[in-house]
Amino acid sequence: MLSTLPASILHELVFHENYEAMQFLIDHGIDMTIRDYRWNSTAEGWARYAAKNDRDGRRSGRSGAGARGVAILGREEEVEVNLSLKISIAFNGQCEAAFRFYEQCLSGTITYMLTWGNSPVAAEAPPGWHTKIYHATLQIGDAAITGGDPPPDRYKKPEGFSFLLGMDDSVAAERVFQALAENGRIEMPLQKTFWASRFGVLIDQFGVSWSINCE
Repeated sequence: MLSTLPASILHELVFHENYEAMQFLIDHGIDMTIRDYRWNSTAEGWARYAAKNDRDGRRSGRSGAGARGVAILGREEEVEVNLSLKISIAFNGQCEAAFRFYEQCLSGTITYMLTWGNSPVAAEAPPGWHTKIYHATLQIGDAAITGGDPPPDRYKKPEGFSFLLGMDDSVAAERVFQALAENGRIEMPLQKTFWASRFGVLIDQFGVSWSINCE
């Protein structure tokens, strides 16, 4: 009989917030590890888990369920882990222009920008690449985008993803959409859909895909 739930299955249950299934497994003696604690069928173990994650949620500004979604699995000892997710994108020599364009369109702030010529690896800069960007960071609200200009022979055109920008004001959504679309290509005009008051897709002048979603 299975006495310990595989971490991969537990992760899916936690991520999708299927707590009814988790409680069922606990009630039937399945031993599970989640966010620093060894669970068993005792009410104390469940209460300890819920209380800790509720506190984590309040500290991080998320709901308790949100905090549970990034539970650390497979550890019996208490471990504090801070996760930070950022997007990094490569440009073909146009990083500075792109970041300054995004800074203006999205009311962001460039918090860091380092050229190849001023970096510790300046001697490795490709010919004509000293003024190109080695690394830059653009802060947009609570999110951050990083980027740079890799050597030309290592550059790959961005494909298969889209920046999804969520908004709650239709007038602002229209302004941002038109600004980002300047000299670019509109794939789907900003319009009302069954899931949003406004939604549109565009490819900007730097070849980056953006989806604007206004609820």
